[in-house]
Amino acid sequence: MTTPWAVNYHKGLYIPDEEESEVNPEDRQTWIPSIFRRKEVGKNVEIQVHPADFMSETGSDSTIIVPDAPEKISLWVSDIVNHTTQLDSLRWNVMQLIGPPKVYPRYGHYEGTWAQGRLNSRQCVLVQFQESLFIHRIDIYETYKAGGVKAVCLWNPDNCQWIPIWDIPASEVEVIEESRIFSPPINQLLDFATDMALLEINCVKAKSHRDIDAIRIQGYRQFFDPMKFNRTVDELQEKMRLRELRAQAAVDDDLRHLSFLDGNHLNEEISSDVETESIDDEGFISEQYRQIQTTSSDSDSVGGGHKLKSIAVQV
Repeated sequence: MTTPWAVNYHKGLYIPDEEESEVNPEDRQTWIPSIFRRKEVGKNVEIQVHPADFMSETGSDSTIIVPDAPEKISLWVSDIVNHTTQLDSLRWNVMQLIGPPKVYPRYGHYEGTWAQGRLNSRQCVLVQFQESLFIHRIDIYETYKAGGVKAVCLWNPDNCQWIPIWDIPASEVEVIEESRIFSPPINQLLDFATDMALLEINCVKAKSHRDIDAIRIQGYRQFFDPMKFNRTVDELQEKMRLRELRAQAAVDDDLRHLSFLDGNHLNEEISSDVETESIDDEGFISEQYRQIQTTSSDSDSVGGGHKLKSIAVQV
C-alpha cells in the first residue's frame, strides 16, 4: 500500500507508506497534483544582452549606457502543498516551515521547526512560494541532525516535470551536530520560473528526526544570466575607458597645438622687439660715432688726438 506522492524524478511522485527497501523506479507511480494541472504554461522571455544594445550612435557622438542588473528577489515559504509526516500537530508541525527561521542559528530539538513523524528514508515536503522566480539559489535552514537532505527538486510548469537540482545516494547522507544553512549547488541556469520546491529527507542514518527551520529561494522575475551580464558590463566599461583615453589624447593634442602656436607668436614678438632695439642702438652708435668723428676732427685741428682717445674711452 502506497501513498501517491513523493519523488520520482522521471515519472512523477512516489513514496512508500512503510519502511521498505529501495523501490525499482520503473514501479513508481506517476502523480501530478491537480494544482499543477490548473497552472497555465507561460512562455519564458529571455532578455538577450549585448554591448551594441546600450550604445546610441548620433553621428560622431555616442552614448554608452551601462545597464543595471535586475532586482534579486528573496522569498520564504508561503504555503505547504503536501507532506509525508510531522512529529506533532502543534510544536513541530510542517506549518512551522512558513516564513523566516524561528530557531536558527541555535542548534537542538527546539519547537518551531518541522520534525518528521517517521524515521524512514523518504520523508518529503512540498512547499510553495508567493510568486514564481527563475531560481538561482535555495537555502535550507537545518537546526537538528543536519545533513539529511537527500534530494531537492523544482517544479517545471512548462513541461510538468520535477527537475532535480540536488540528488545524492543514501550512503552520502550525513549527520552534522550543528545548525547550518544548506545551499545545494545549482550547476545550471534554469530556464523556467517556478514557485514550487520539493525536499526529500533521509532520517535513517541519523536514527532521529531532522529539524528543518525554514526554506528560502533567491532568483529573478525574468531569465537572467549573471555571467553574460558581467561580460557585457565589462565590455561596455572597456569601451568607455577607451573612449575616455581617446578624448584625453585629443585634448592633449589640442593643448600641444595651442602651446606651439603661442610659442611661435611669442618668438615673433621677441624677434620684432630685438630687431627694433638693434635698429635704435645702431642709430645711437652711429650718431655718437659721428659726434666723435666731429670732435676728433676739431681736436686734430687744435692739439692732436689725446682728447679723441679720452672721449672714446668715456663712450
